[in-house]
Amino acid sequence: MDDSTGDVRIDKDVKTLDNGFAGFWLPFDIEGAMTIRSDDKTGSVEFDTEADAPTHPPA
Repeated sequence: MDDSTGDVRIDKDVKTLDNGFAGFWLPFDIEGAMTIRSDDKTGSVEFDTEADAPTHPPA
């Protein structure tokens, strides 16, 4: 969910790749939270895509 707008960007079942990863492209300069559910387990983490984010490309 985008914290600034409350918009849910992705709300669907996603199957991971053979290596266990799933990839998502998110717009630059947002803050939000991601929740993952699998069977009876749930995990959540906050994230941002701002300039100092670890996934932001170098200038």
